[in-house]
Amino acid sequence: LGVNASVFFIGKLLKEKEIYREALIIVTSDHGEAFFEHHQIGHNHSNYNEMIHVPFLVKRPGQEKSVQIEQNFGLIDLAPTLLELLGLKQREPMQGSSFSHLLLGRAPGPDHRFLYARTASENHNISLIYREFKYINYFGREELFNLRVDPGERVNLIENEVFLAGFLRQKAFEQMALNIKMRDQYKIIVKK
Repeated sequence: LGVNASVFFIGKLLKEKEIYREALIIVTSDHGEAFFEHHQIGHNHSNYNEMIHVPFLVKRPGQEKSVQIEQNFGLIDLAPTLLELLGLKQREPMQGSSFSHLLLGRAPGPDHRFLYARTASENHNISLIYREFKYINYFGREELFNLRVDPGERVNLIENEVFLAGFLRQKAFEQMALNIKMRDQYKIIVKK
């Protein structure tokens, strides 16, 4: 079943049990799947959108109307968002940021966030999304895309946008260093 069909059947089941209205429902995925969009098949080998742009649907209790959020968010933002929606305090600092204010229909602020991603096995394939731009560093090969005009990530702007690429490269490696520090601090094992 596709995402739409799955959401429909889950919603129908919860409505039949009369718990839909007060339910908090989240539909997401940890990764996508490549079907030769960039000459690859499978997952966990790239940071192109077919891998990291996943469904992220949230229905909060009592919600009547749908809200579509245009800003980029990551799965790292899910826990802080859920805690805030449920009225619970964070016991320790988290890397992610809550976007519950957007789910409640409040106006978004400026989008100055950096969304970092890497393949699961190593730090050799990292990416960073900033506003409409996406920087990818794959074993030292760099790519830069404008996702607003090129959502399929076909036109590499790396040679035309030298300063932007340098800025995003620096931010991507800062995020990688933070990620490694947190993995070491919390003893998270990365499979090789």
